[in-house]
Amino acid sequence: MAKKRNSKTRQGLCGVTLAQGHRLTREPVTEQSKTELFVSQYEIGDGNVQMPLNRSMRRYAKHIGITLTKVKTK
Repeated sequence: MAKKRNSKTRQGLCGVTLAQGHRLTREPVTEQSKTELFVSQYEIGDGNVQMPLNRSMRRYAKHIGITLTKVKTK
């Protein structure tokens, strides 16, 4: 017979009883606040964001049909 494989989640919870699993709490994801903090550096007053893009992101934007305009540097 083939060996039954466990998923990554199941491997991580191996040895946890039902009572322990019930007490587990899920911490809120902090990525959203970190992303907002990073993007806030590049925001301008009207709600737009002027962020420098690397070559790969510029090519991807062109591929999906976003027109990019150069920003005048101060």
